[in-house]
Amino acid sequence: MDTVKSTLKFGLYVSISLTILTIITWGFAMIAVPPAGPYCPGDCMSYPFPDILY
Repeated sequence: MDTVKSTLKFGLYVSISLTILTIITWGFAMIAVPPAGPYCPGDCMSYPFPDILY
């Protein structure tokens, strides 16, 4: 019975950690979009973004 309880507790902690990590990764992905395309407010780069490399 004790191993079942510790397994469930471990699963809970892993799922919460994975959820937090997913939210943080999604936030970084939204910030990392290059400034180009129809929604660029100004100082835009042209496709295929040659200015990023220099």
